[in-house]
This record gives sequence, structure tokens and C-alpha cells, in this order.
Amino acid sequence: MIGTWINVGTVLTGGTLGLLIGARMNQRYHQMAVFCIGLVTVALSIKMVLSMQDMLPPVLALVTGGLIGEALRIESRIDAMMLAIEKRFASRSASGEDGMPLTNPNGSRFSQGFITTSLLFCVGPLTILGCLQDGLRGDYTLLALKSMLDGITSFFYSATLGPGVLMSAVTVLVVQGGLTLAAASLQPLFPSANAPTLIALVAVGGMMLFGLGLRLLEIKKAPVANLLPALILAPIYQLLWSHYVHLH
Repeated sequence: MIGTWINVGTVLTGGTLGLLIGARMNQRYHQMAVFCIGLVTVALSIKMVLSMQDMLPPVLALVTGGLIGEALRIESRIDAMMLAIEKRFASRSASGEDGMPLTNPNGSRFSQGFITTSLLFCVGPLTILGCLQDGLRGDYTLLALKSMLDGITSFFYSATLGPGVLMSAVTVLVVQGGLTLAAASLQPLFPSANAPTLIALVAVGGMMLFGLGLRLLEIKKAPVANLLPALILAPIYQLLWSHYVHLH
């Protein structure tokens, strides 16, 4: 769990520094920063999707996972929870101290920061492989590297999307901590960096990040959180697909 605690610390540190500096930034700079972050998110998502080997399992996972998420209303529940936290702890006026609105067409700014960075920090090969390495061998080298990247990322995201980014540290703790503790049972599912199951998971994560990019660029209000069940289904569908191909 050492790697996870380091990651939580860097997210909190980077996010706090971003809030302190971001509060002094003009709204025009906020808008430009969000636009740039949206472009980077889209570029990263395309890179992740291009790693896809078998198209059917990730696409099927995305569709069925999205339907499950819609039925469970995951995004609206997260929005409601984040709005409750925002109203309870925020002492800003309706327009915010920095001139940025606390709500926007894409929902709560607090919620947007939380959802965006939670997915960004917890979806990817470094997360899975780093947790497996830390849990099985006590080697947190990969998670330490990821922690540095997440710290820098949280700095810029919190400066533009606000304090919701700090809440993503809780997601990092729960997701990475859980994966680390479950490393022994997960290793057969993700035996290597080139495992088809991991590639399918990364591809689905990339498609979800693409949705986030569209949201940040204000092109489409994509209910990305409703796609979260797809992350669980992707490796399962890939296993079933590989078994089917092997038999035929």
C-alpha cells in the first residue's frame, strides 16, 4: 500500500498548490487551461484506444456497461453527492471567489473535477501493473512514477476545475488500495503488460477519456460516469472472446 499512499499524497499536494495559484488566475486563463486539458485528454484517449487488438470485447463492454450505468443512474448519483459536499463545505458565493461559476452546463464544477481526475488517475496500465507489482512483491516503483505524473496533473486540473480534484484522492485510495490488496487474485487476469485483458481494459478506459475530452471541450455533455461498469466487463468479455477464438 506504500505506492498508493504516495499517490494520494501527491494528488493532494499538487491539487492544493493548484487551488492556491488557480484562485489568482483570471477567468480567461481558466477557460484556456480547460480547453488545453480537453485537447490533451482527447489525445491521450486516442492513444489508449489505438492499443486495442480485438474490437468486439471493448465495444460490447462499453455498450452493456453504459446501459447498466444508465439503469443505476451512476452519474446523477455522483453529481448529487458532489453537490451536497460542495454546498456543505464551500463558502463561496454563487459565482465563486475566482469568478468561475460553481455550476455549468456540464453539471457541478466540483463534480466535474472529481469525475474527470478520478477516471484519469485510476484508468490505465500503470494503475493495474503498479498495484500488482506493489501487492505481490512490495515494489512500488511504477506507482511512484505514476504518483509524480498525477501530482503534476492534479496541479493543473485543480487550478481549472476547482476543489473537486482533491476528492479524487479518495478514489485513488479506494481503487488502487483495493487493487493492491487483491493483487494475488488479479494476477491471473492481468499476467503481463501485453495481456489481452489489460489491453481491453485500457481501450475501454480510452473511450471513456474521449468522452471526458468532449465534455471538457463543451462539445457534448457525455455521461461518462455511467460507463464505469464497462471497466469491470471489459476483461471478462475479453476472456470469453479469447476462449471462443481458441475453440474455433
